[in-house]
Amino acid sequence: MSIFRKFVFSLLVLVFLGFTFQNCSTGFDSQNGDANRQMRDANSLSGSPVTTPVPTPAPAPAPAPALKAAIPFVQVHLLYGAAIAGNIIVLDSSGNMLPDYSILGLGTSAELQGQMTTAFGASWYAQSGLLQGLREILGANDPRISTFAVAVATQDYSTGNKLNMLGLAHLVRNGSNNYAPNILGIMGDYPNGVPAEFPVVNSAPVSIVSDLTNISTLVTNSSMANLSWDPRISSTPDFMSLWNLTKTTLANSNEAIRSGLVFNALNGNAGPVGFTVRGFGSQYINPYSPTITRQTQNAQDAVAGRVIGQTIKSALLLNKPAFIVVTTDGAVRAYPYSPIGATWTSIGGQRSTQLFFIVDPLQQFNRSQSYMLGSFKSYLQSVDTSTLPGSSPAAASEVIVSNYFIMNGRTLADITNIMPDMGNTDITNYLKVGLK
Repeated sequence: MSIFRKFVFSLLVLVFLGFTFQNCSTGFDSQNGDANRQMRDANSLSGSPVTTPVPTPAPAPAPAPALKAAIPFVQVHLLYGAAIAGNIIVLDSSGNMLPDYSILGLGTSAELQGQMTTAFGASWYAQSGLLQGLREILGANDPRISTFAVAVATQDYSTGNKLNMLGLAHLVRNGSNNYAPNILGIMGDYPNGVPAEFPVVNSAPVSIVSDLTNISTLVTNSSMANLSWDPRISSTPDFMSLWNLTKTTLANSNEAIRSGLVFNALNGNAGPVGFTVRGFGSQYINPYSPTITRQTQNAQDAVAGRVIGQTIKSALLLNKPAFIVVTTDGAVRAYPYSPIGATWTSIGGQRSTQLFFIVDPLQQFNRSQSYMLGSFKSYLQSVDTSTLPGSSPAAASEVIVSNYFIMNGRTLADITNIMPDMGNTDITNYLKVGLK
């Protein structure tokens, strides 16, 4: 074949191959559909790169509503029956003294009148161990502190007293109107003697750490955990001195755990908190033991008074209003017709009394001058169970928490919506605090 013919043949082959490649390209486009081809052509004309549409992401879920700020709530439970009615002066339904206080260990009314004192808005037996402990921490008196006594019949040594108010008090934060019948619990015993319930502020539902044995557990396991929660590290020198803390205080000590709960409640890191103090009930009554006397019983009451005083003083140091509740299962009693200062010798839950303290450092609340809620019967020296708070531990708890709700600016309607039982009576008779 001549060179010319070879050139012509090669040219024809190239034309044929070019035609075939074009047809193949057109076939690929048709398999992917007109839409892809049109997108490519449009992008080619605009000079933009070929892109694939990105699906629109689903909207993020709305954050849970923030819980309302609330006045700190701390519950101190004196396990198994303390003689609160043998320390503070309980009154009858008219607000007068009883004729006889001998079963309470305070002798006759005539004996007692010469040994009474007024402190923190209430009348006390002047030799009261509980008052002694309070005064060791708080001084002789302080107008920023008001004390209220709630007369309620309770069971002795019982796990049936619904005195754990932490869950109910938490409802003031989230505004819930859904009262749960079992929300009132038991402030019972725990293996290490220092139980704690710690609802973390930003969790819903309430997250509770129970039987807290180590303040480090709180710091590392809570949803807002950081070292600023540990008072051994982050509190002021005055606060550390009040609770006998140092940076090397053991994390599982009473001082670290109790101060940690109080510190975080006051600083807004926690909702209602609580802990137990042992040493009451059968541990400080035994008529057959020569080593148990009214002096040893007063000394144990003073231990409780100091812990309560430390809790109250913490609020004053941090300039924070606070609601401090002191509860106990049952009570103790002396023999009838015993002289003033007689040793308590047996249990007696029909003479039980609970306390709550309003701590008002800025004096922004109206506080009643009448410190009794409910009453004692004059001649039986026992709780009048016909009153609302006297009728049951659960009713007494609701009355106490109603005062906490009012202190937080909640209304009577809020109280009766959240605690329907309170709508069946005139709860205003038992409200001792209000905003100025």
